[in-house]
Amino acid sequence: MNIEQEKEMDPRWTKILEKRRAILDSGATSGAAGEEDAEGLIDTGQLSNKTFMFPNGTTQKATKKMMLKHELRSEALEMNIIPGLHKPLISVSKMADAGYTTI
Repeated sequence: MNIEQEKEMDPRWTKILEKRRAILDSGATSGAAGEEDAEGLIDTGQLSNKTFMFPNGTTQKATKKMMLKHELRSEALEMNIIPGLHKPLISVSKMADAGYTTI
């Protein structure tokens, strides 16, 4: 991300990207994060029923359903923990479903 893109970014994303770079994923139907990212999320105490398919065709089941600690609409907060995932994935489609039109 270049300096101009950072200046134009919605301030709500600054907190998400400060600690660790996340990937805005237009192909992800749900948000996902690795186990090491769980400390920055709110534990819902619920198991996740989601399975994620990666670009190389492999799949991985999510273990837990957690929530982002940000002031966003509830539809945009869900994150699923996937063991071995290296970068958090923020679902662009979930953000759009929640009514966010600019990032």
